[in-house]
Amino acid sequence: MMTTMKWPETMLEHRNDGRDWARRILARENAGERFTVTVIDMAKRALGMEIGVVA
Repeated sequence: MMTTMKWPETMLEHRNDGRDWARRILARENAGERFTVTVIDMAKRALGMEIGVVA
């Protein structure tokens, strides 16, 4: 079973740098919406976050 990680609100604030789409996806995940692993990985990559496999 995968558990979702809660992202700090400051990481998800609007910054107008072309990566707001990724922040919105991670904020929606924080709120409990489910996404595929690929969508979350792409959002994390766009924000330069570490990507790992949850076992």
